[in-house]
Amino acid sequence: MKKLLTMLFGAMCAVGAFAQAGVAGFQVDSMITEIKGDRMMKAIYEYNSAGLMTAEYSYSYLSDKDKTQLIGRNLYFYNEDGKPTYDESYDYEDGQYVLTGRTECIKYNEENGQPCEYIFYERSEDDPTGELKPTRRVIVHKFHNFCDEDEETYELQDGEWVLVITNHYEFDEWDNKIKAIAQALYEGMQMEMEMNWTYDSHHNMTSASTTTKVMGMEFTTNNTYVNTYDDNGCLVTQVTTVDSGEETTSHYFWSRIGTTGLNSLKNEALESLNKVVYDLLGRKVNARSARKGMYVVGGKKMVVK
Repeated sequence: MKKLLTMLFGAMCAVGAFAQAGVAGFQVDSMITEIKGDRMMKAIYEYNSAGLMTAEYSYSYLSDKDKTQLIGRNLYFYNEDGKPTYDESYDYEDGQYVLTGRTECIKYNEENGQPCEYIFYERSEDDPTGELKPTRRVIVHKFHNFCDEDEETYELQDGEWVLVITNHYEFDEWDNKIKAIAQALYEGMQMEMEMNWTYDSHHNMTSASTTTKVMGMEFTTNNTYVNTYDDNGCLVTQVTTVDSGEETTSHYFWSRIGTTGLNSLKNEALESLNKVVYDLLGRKVNARSARKGMYVVGGKKMVVK
């Protein structure tokens, strides 16, 4: 049950934390999250010259900062087109990084080049020091612009890939993920989970609800988010409150994106792209009327000549 819930929730919560309109000219360097008032989590991010995230380092420490502990890191890798190829997860143990998981993209959509099939590799719980082995396979069947819309998750059981979860996502006009429905059949047990999200004018979440139906029972949890911004429209703090009243506060630290490594496009090339185009204020731009300047196209920084 716990493993199935983790798989369901993890797949449905992939919202794209930093693909936010309103901050197109900036990138998040780090984020600190206060947990239960006595513990903090810190994440530090690294990017390549194209603005793609290449590393995330996670730390845990007490609020008085007397104790600091590096937990682990995630590394991200891309092909020459800027599409993800694989990522790796590491725990930090006894002064060194230990590889614990790997996700490989093994197939890309022919129409838009987006990844459409992944294989997840993990260590067995019974053999935590053993080799990584394939455990899950995700296949995307339908795309909404450049986001997954319909997908299936398979689990490797007795040497065969067995379908265990189907996901369907819905989006608003700004490509924010507003609804997800997952159905699972795992070890003979049927389960359905639905998540709904709402957003503010900066396209950051203001609420999220999760309803789980299993064995004739139904459970609903709700989160609310209160966001504050700086003069550039960058998210400064996000206070998350759950049903029980417990609060978690996240602090974001940004830097302005430079011009190093930008791709250049002529206007006619920009017009032919089937991608959403934003200016540096995060506003959608009609590609056909884009003037000279810097834009964000398909998640990459571009200069229109």
